[in-house]
Amino acid sequence: MINRRTADRRVTDGTVTSRYARELALLPEVFDKARIPLEDLVRAVKTIGRHPTRFVGSGGSLAVAQLAADLHKSSTQTPAWATTPLLSIHEPAPLRSAFVLFSSRGRNPDAVTALAAARAAQHNPVMMVSQYRLDEMPKRIQRQNPTVVTVDAPPDGFLATGSVLATSAALVAAHGHRLPNADDLNWYFPPSFAIRRRLIVLYGWGLENVARDIETRLTELALASVQLADYRNFAHGRHVGFSRNIDATSVLALVDSQSTAIAERTLSELPEESDIARISSQFHWPISAIDLLARSFHLPLLLAESDPARPNVPPFGRKLYHLPIIRILKRERIGPVDRKLAAGCGVHDRGQTEDAFHGWLKYSREQNITGLVLDYDGTCCTTEARAKPPPSDVQAGIVHALKLGLTIGFASGRGKSLPETLRKWLPEEYWPRVLLGLYNGSLCARLDERLNYRTLVPRPFSELAIELEAEFEDSAKIETRSTQISIQSSQDVRGTDMLPTVRAVIARHGRDYKAYASAHSVDVINSNHSKASLVKALSESSDNSTAVLAIGDCGSETGNDFELLAATRLSLSVDQVSSDLSRCWNLDTRGERGPKLLSRYLKCLRFSAGNIRFAWESKR
Repeated sequence: MINRRTADRRVTDGTVTSRYARELALLPEVFDKARIPLEDLVRAVKTIGRHPTRFVGSGGSLAVAQLAADLHKSSTQTPAWATTPLLSIHEPAPLRSAFVLFSSRGRNPDAVTALAAARAAQHNPVMMVSQYRLDEMPKRIQRQNPTVVTVDAPPDGFLATGSVLATSAALVAAHGHRLPNADDLNWYFPPSFAIRRRLIVLYGWGLENVARDIETRLTELALASVQLADYRNFAHGRHVGFSRNIDATSVLALVDSQSTAIAERTLSELPEESDIARISSQFHWPISAIDLLARSFHLPLLLAESDPARPNVPPFGRKLYHLPIIRILKRERIGPVDRKLAAGCGVHDRGQTEDAFHGWLKYSREQNITGLVLDYDGTCCTTEARAKPPPSDVQAGIVHALKLGLTIGFASGRGKSLPETLRKWLPEEYWPRVLLGLYNGSLCARLDERLNYRTLVPRPFSELAIELEAEFEDSAKIETRSTQISIQSSQDVRGTDMLPTVRAVIARHGRDYKAYASAHSVDVINSNHSKASLVKALSESSDNSTAVLAIGDCGSETGNDFELLAATRLSLSVDQVSSDLSRCWNLDTRGERGPKLLSRYLKCLRFSAGNIRFAWESKR
């Protein structure tokens, strides 16, 4: 833990005793602890991978969110956004994107509202970076069950200081950047620094987090009216406002090794009477973002007449802070049409998609269902709990479907672990009517049959596995069976992030295999095999007037349930959907996914007039 007792000894002149001064004196120690990569945060970065990500923060945490977004964009070349809780509730974001909330304690109403909205929008994963563990947070936060990464930092006063630096440095380290020692940074600021009542902060790429932090501190303490602009956006009209208020305006330029040229050329063009100050760093980004951030923390101490850590907060301000916004705000629900539109990326318009959805609902109500095919991991059970039996309501729903007379198939990338698990909770009387499509449909049998898993691995398959092992080295665990190669990351990397590498290895040798990703792995099978084989087997055993219902979770074109959910028009997803308007719909409007949504689907199987039908009720 940070030693707070050393703070007073770090105040250089011995005369300043404000709490904010003590917080600043602790910064080198805070930084030295945070510069060592935090294992949980490294794991979180790898779990997010290359997925679009929304980083959310309020007040001082918004600057941290901005740095996190810049780091994500730089390291993955994929989109990221820094935004506030209010805007995160309503802003559209790609489905299947990640969500990260920065909040020191999680006690403000905005935090729980943002997490609830993220769950409803089916972001995955939903994470929170905080100074506290989940079990130390309010129950309303615990109910949202975010993945929490705890960063050690001293408690802040009114202005977030130590937590901002600690989290920022930890993020940089988690992205693989080597931070210097605390002694290599300049922790102090010119004591004679002064600004006018209006301040323009200019910055280059990667330094917006520093600019946002300055704006937060000076605005919250009413030390200046602050305007932010990057060097080129300032040139597009803002210079006019500056020139008309030049006597009342100061310019503060944030400069690092990357932005020196554009900064100096811009500042050289300003009138001689301009009041210009610089905060410069010798480092390259992202180290410069930490260096400049720590130095800019001194501005309130130099400009404020009282302790910046203990301002007088007006009563109406406390009321604003504690507004019950989760009751005030009405959140737009994401529904089946929204998911299809996102999956199609603009190929279909809303009217066409709505017509297709209503047509599919009508079709689903008219079909006599004789078979049900279920994906297992991510559908019957969560990926995290795949070693356990499904939740009790899912078990009850599956047994109910068997009692109605359905034949049920389980299509999975698993091998012998699946029948072993099923036999623990499915009544033995139903085993003859339960089909298994193991190793993504490459090995099929009934649950009451005993299978031989010791078939020799074909030579081409073995050679491909060796090449994949060489490609991933120690970063993934590879299991080779007679009909399937499974690649599972040993570093918490998602299956979808490993998929391009796996497919590249397959493609460069022109081998007749295909690869699909699940949440936790990538499976390689022969092109002739598919989870859809179970749908075909059940369809062949019935006449043309009946239908097979298929349900999975990875229905997108790169998902391992894509072929399963494309094999029958009567198909549903509990998570990802394809762009095909004729099938593979996700009917949820509550923000439910996985086993919870499957349970609702199973409750809609009804026996009527000798037929089994799917009668969806969105309010169920």
